[in-house]
Amino acid sequence: MGSVYRKTSVREVPAGAKITKGREGKLRAKWTPRGAGRSVAAEVITLDDGRHVVDVETTGCFYAQYRDAEGFTRTLSTLCKVRANA
Repeated sequence: MGSVYRKTSVREVPAGAKITKGREGKLRAKWTPRGAGRSVAAEVITLDDGRHVVDVETTGCFYAQYRDAEGFTRTLSTLCKVRANA
């Protein structure tokens, strides 16, 4: 069985982001990207060196991951930006 997903990237907490503590006690950052109409929220991760980063989905296309007949896991770009089309 395969899966369709977007890749994620780890980056610094954006300048101007509001950091709050969620119900579970985890930190969350909320910010509005430049040129966007709505805000984005993501969990804040603290690295070993003390830096705070967020793990966000990329805005590019979706990827398909499956296991082929030889037993190898393959990952291919679907070239689709909409999950239903991917």
